[in-house]
Amino acid sequence: MNQLKDWILGLPFVADWIKEERVNAFRLAQKDVLETMDDDLERRAQELANQKLATLLSIVDEKAVISAKGRSLLLGGEEVDPLRLANLKAEAEFFMASDLWKVMNETPKRLAEQAMFVDDGKLENNLLKGRAILFVLATQKKIIDTLKSVAISTPVPSTSSSL
Repeated sequence: MNQLKDWILGLPFVADWIKEERVNAFRLAQKDVLETMDDDLERRAQELANQKLATLLSIVDEKAVISAKGRSLLLGGEEVDPLRLANLKAEAEFFMASDLWKVMNETPKRLAEQAMFVDDGKLENNLLKGRAILFVLATQKKIIDTLKSVAISTPVPSTSSSL
């Protein structure tokens, strides 16, 4: 039986056919490996890009910087003393009533509206630009509202002197 097998395998056309099939099998295996490597590289590149983008564009919660806790205000995680809190509240109320606030608030709003609804160009980029502007304005308003919402826990010393 081995002699018959050796004789068949020794025929030139059979040997050529086997050699051709080995080359084809190698090419298929190489193609599979390369496709797997490409898929892995693309997947890993996408993961790294997403991580980098998330790091660059991570949304910062304003409570990490300013937050109200009961009758106190926390700035950067540290409680603000009542005198400073009273000063911040007064500044916030004055600022919200000022013409400067109106100009600083309305100008970016108009720029956002123009970017989102009027300007030509790439619609997606203009919408993102407008949303970013509106997000900043909303964050500023939340900070001021947080300042205004905290009740002062101790009386503020009077600045007038009694004679």
